[in-house]
Amino acid sequence: MLNQSNQVGNLDYLNLSSIQNDPIYLFHSSRATHLNLKAIQSAHGKRILFRHFTPALDYFAPYSRTVYRDLSKERLVLEESIQYFDLALADNEETSDDLRQIGFSKVLVAPYLQSPRDFGTVQSDTTFHRLLGEEKLTFITCAEFTPNQRVEDVIRLFGWYQRYVRSECRLLLLGEVVPEDYLVILKDLTQSLGLQNQVSFLTHLNLSETKACFEAADLFLSLSETGSPLREFMEATQFGIPVISSATRCAENFWGDSGIYVKQLDIPVLAEHVDLLLNDQAFRSTVVAHQLGRSRQFLLENSVDKLREQLAQNLVGIVAH
Repeated sequence: MLNQSNQVGNLDYLNLSSIQNDPIYLFHSSRATHLNLKAIQSAHGKRILFRHFTPALDYFAPYSRTVYRDLSKERLVLEESIQYFDLALADNEETSDDLRQIGFSKVLVAPYLQSPRDFGTVQSDTTFHRLLGEEKLTFITCAEFTPNQRVEDVIRLFGWYQRYVRSECRLLLLGEVVPEDYLVILKDLTQSLGLQNQVSFLTHLNLSETKACFEAADLFLSLSETGSPLREFMEATQFGIPVISSATRCAENFWGDSGIYVKQLDIPVLAEHVDLLLNDQAFRSTVVAHQLGRSRQFLLENSVDKLREQLAQNLVGIVAH
């Protein structure tokens, strides 16, 4: 039996009951989904923590005391709950390192378990296409924009490219910005660079509107310091959009040899590489083909069996309590 507390997504497809007779409780922890210590203590069976990537506290300290406080509390609950968990799952290597630093000893890195959104079920929003206006060279980045994502660097890079390389271009930023004060900083930067008419902050888009943005895009940029928007990487490749990303451990493990990485941020040099990728059609097609092939290796159906096998091997010998 699999019981899920603090559920993020549905993991019934794992069918853990086929490998374990004891009740298995799966607790999720992330920036937006917090643990309940009493619920953990009262769960009688085998307990698994699934920790989703959460940026380090220091990223939020300059922007929001509330977010910083909430994440600090969650970290304390994690420390207090170590004794109750039989196993911890991390969604990537960075999360695994963080769990070990907190004090968890038995930590597994789960295979990638997020599927891209099903854009094939909807038509792109024609009204939104018109709102986007005339066709322009379009940079896009899409994620939950937390300070570790370094959106300010994306804006600065775009500003340089727009000023010195090609003036007729635009940047679409798709996603919620957390915390609110970080959004204020980003909009102030956009204003100071004179890009208020070229940079669009787009939040709460439905699937049809998001599809319209992807269809308009020529390049996906991600300059995160930690973590990377892997689901959005997959989605970009489905629309034939090449991805340039910073060399986070997440991105390097995801893309392998098919990635185009930024290992040192030199904006003028990076702008030249961006322009090469946008203008050399043969190079662009090769990059897209390699990235699409690589991203397909991480489709959900390719990961479920791997995770089920991991759990079966690591739950053997653990006595339910």
